[in-house]
Amino acid sequence: MRWRVRRTLTSILILVFGAITTFVLHFNVSEKSEKFDSGDFQQLHRRAAGVAVVSVRDGSSRVNVHDVGDQRNGSFGSLLHQSKKEQSRGGGIREMAWANDVPSLSDDDSQLPPPLPQQQLNTSETEFQLKLIEKELNQFALQLQQTQENLLREQSQRYGGRQQQLKPVLQKSSPPNLTIVVKEAPKYIPVAADTAAKLQQPVPPQSIPETNFRKTELNDVFIAVKTTGKYHKSRLDILLDTWVTQAKEQTYFFTDIFDEEYRIRTNYHLINTNCSGQHSRQALCCKTAVIYDTFLKSGKRWFCGVDDDNYLNVKQLLILLQDYKHEQDVYLGRASLSHPIEAMDRDNAMQRVTFWFATGGAGYCISRSLALKMSPYASGGTFKSMCNRIRLPDDVSIGFIIETLLKQPLTRINKFNSHLQSLRTIKPDQLSKQITLSYGIDEKRINVVQIPNGAYSETQDPTRFKSLHCLLNPTLGKCPHR
Repeated sequence: MRWRVRRTLTSILILVFGAITTFVLHFNVSEKSEKFDSGDFQQLHRRAAGVAVVSVRDGSSRVNVHDVGDQRNGSFGSLLHQSKKEQSRGGGIREMAWANDVPSLSDDDSQLPPPLPQQQLNTSETEFQLKLIEKELNQFALQLQQTQENLLREQSQRYGGRQQQLKPVLQKSSPPNLTIVVKEAPKYIPVAADTAAKLQQPVPPQSIPETNFRKTELNDVFIAVKTTGKYHKSRLDILLDTWVTQAKEQTYFFTDIFDEEYRIRTNYHLINTNCSGQHSRQALCCKTAVIYDTFLKSGKRWFCGVDDDNYLNVKQLLILLQDYKHEQDVYLGRASLSHPIEAMDRDNAMQRVTFWFATGGAGYCISRSLALKMSPYASGGTFKSMCNRIRLPDDVSIGFIIETLLKQPLTRINKFNSHLQSLRTIKPDQLSKQITLSYGIDEKRINVVQIPNGAYSETQDPTRFKSLHCLLNPTLGKCPHR
């Protein structure tokens, strides 16, 4: 009878410890993006995994699980090959590395961590079964090796050649507290301490392709042209025949009517905002609200807005944007005033606020990082309420959000130009270096750039945009020679 009871208790213990081990070996791998504390590392992936260590203490057994994969700064390739010593009162010390740096293993059992010396084992059947379980844990080594290599390769590609900047932060990482989530995941097993550093070697920089650190290209830019139905014929025709030909896929037109002809001519990039066609604060803010939401959906790095009376020098715009990082908060444009504008904040007890803003008549650009931070004040139509908050037009309201609410100053770029300034004062040899140019034609005066010996006469080209386009692109076959 006693033998049967002991046999039954032994079976129960085996089942219990088998269940515990099964739960330990099924961890959740969760990939969460977290901001990095330094440099250009904006996002790193977290991995959750564990090491199961079976130890024997005076005839009793337990399973210790050390969570080593969930390092905030990404622990792969780090210097976390610390060791944990499991000491049995019965004698003997066993040392195991509990970093996730794992040696290369094969099907050869001789390469697996050696079992405890036989004299350290209790002769009970339960402890013998536990040692079998421990040996089975080592069978996951091959799967682990492949997973480890894949994750190292993924991180190397993600962070480009910046590993030397990443390494000091990884060295400061410390093992987190135990976390167990019962789901499938890579299994991390104990390894010998002298092999823990094998995977620390960085990937050679020349073998790492550029990812987020590549230069901005034209396809990374979202160009928005704000227009209205009555100017489709007189203004859009000029733009479509000149600078838009160099950025047709990146340029979108935001208007207030449905116009099938110009939808086709713009390659279906003409968007009807359903806003009023009046040149009022409410109408302008309504269109800008639609423009902002459309940009966020595009996933582009940069937003640049111009009016339908602007000539955009696409080449110079790209050169400008390549000098800045879209992951940083950047607000580029020209201030139309010589002093900050003053407004009344109606949501803050009519407090008087002053700030700079980039005039929309000259064009302006906003990085994606900054645009995302504007979301609480501009997305989903909330931008219109911001315009009402200070009772000023859309470009001024953008400046209010960025400078006053987000505390990000305007970076003044005087290569943006509007009809509010005297365009004749720009020297002809400086035209190719400008980012935007404009024109103003009314009964009182004509404000256009000066192009001596232009490809077209002032009668043929009153805005001077056609002559300007030929000046900046002398190889165009359709430009007449004069």
